[in-house]
Amino acid sequence: MIASAEGGVNIEEISEKKPEAIKILPIDVRVGLSEEKAREYVKSLNYKGEQIEQAKDIVMKIYKAFVDNDALMIEINPLATVDLNGKQQVLVLDSKVSIDESAKYRQKEISDSIDNTNKNPEEIEAEEYNLNFIRLDGNIGCLVNGAGKYFLLIYKFFKGIV
Repeated sequence: MIASAEGGVNIEEISEKKPEAIKILPIDVRVGLSEEKAREYVKSLNYKGEQIEQAKDIVMKIYKAFVDNDALMIEINPLATVDLNGKQQVLVLDSKVSIDESAKYRQKEISDSIDNTNKNPEEIEAEEYNLNFIRLDGNIGCLVNGAGKYFLLIYKFFKGIV
């Protein structure tokens, strides 16, 4: 798990300008994440008082969601401290989740809930063949099979190739 108490910027900028602000929590997947390790981790992120337990609970839930849902990545940005009815609360305000495509059969509920309305029809068709399609400028597209091999194709021939 990687986090930073620096707010308002992305983690890549922090790693370049202030690498000591990046806090890394290695987790042995054979053992999992203990509440004590999670508590120490959030303390290293400068949480104080009641916020320590709130942030620890969020970290534990993120880890559980990561494992239970075959996630490749869960990004929380921002994890913010806000005033709710006069009490400071640690809350997840936005997140991005990527699920392992090869685990779709185990994650049927997640697969069924995916909204493809904003997806390019070529991307949807490529996914049927376990490929990723990325439209480039002009008549060129990129097909990616996830194993680090890229195929540049002339777009007008895409349908005839797949």
